[in-house]
Amino acid sequence: MSSAHTPLRTEVPEFDKWDLTPLYTSDAGWEGDFTKLQKSYDEVGNFRGKLGDSAPALEASGAS
Repeated sequence: MSSAHTPLRTEVPEFDKWDLTPLYTSDAGWEGDFTKLQKSYDEVGNFRGKLGDSAPALEASGAS
């Protein structure tokens, strides 16, 4: 099922939210990592055809 609207976190029921407090002590820490992740989306293509190869092959493809 596809949805045109991604709900805001405030719109998601509490029982459907992950508890990230063991990983992030603040919202700012999570937001910073999420921004870094979004910037790395274009790099995913570097792994095309290599995920079944060895760890060194993945590293050579750009894994960090």
